[in-house]
Amino acid sequence: MAPAIQLDLFAPPPEDDALKLVAFDLETTGLNPAKADIIEVAGVQFTLPGDKVETFQELANPGYALSEEITGITGITSEMVAGERIPIEVVAAFMAWADNDAVFLAHNASFDARFVEACYRKNRIPLPECKVVDTLPWARASFPKLINHKLGTLLRHIGAPHDGLHRGLADSFGVVALTRRLTEGSKDPEKELLKRAKSIEELARFRRRRRGG
Repeated sequence: MAPAIQLDLFAPPPEDDALKLVAFDLETTGLNPAKADIIEVAGVQFTLPGDKVETFQELANPGYALSEEITGITGITSEMVAGERIPIEVVAAFMAWADNDAVFLAHNASFDARFVEACYRKNRIPLPECKVVDTLPWARASFPKLINHKLGTLLRHIGAPHDGLHRGLADSFGVVALTRRLTEGSKDPEKELLKRAKSIEELARFRRRRRGG
């Protein structure tokens, strides 16, 4: 007689069956998507049960010189973006890489959503449908006593790496670390993420005066 199969009902799903997550970040030439453009798109594909990750990082050429202020914040120069693809091509490549079935995550996601929406609108292309979780309000509720809820402050608080922030890939990995911490102790973290997810169109309608919190 074959041995009985024991099922662990509380074990996490296999990584291949887990909810696809994409932490992402944009760097831009300014804060107003009507006047500024995307100059970098980066993302990290991951799942909560496993450690396997895939990354995307690409600069974008806005068609004009970058200001000294933006170069000072991001380290991205006009020379670095000069030979790159235009923003809509980079964003479209990122979306194709990420898979629309994934749940996207960003810190102060309304900022990134507004720039993605504006990029598609400027090029008269329909905005893709996708679900996005904003880790900023979640972090505010989870760590109410912090002096602020900028990504760097949060990463230092939870003891996660925080070097190289204000570049897309470093910020994306920061969102991964923050998401893992925010979902700790949840009986069903994937359900929690789906409950918090909003459409990218809904997030694009929100406006905040400054990034990060």
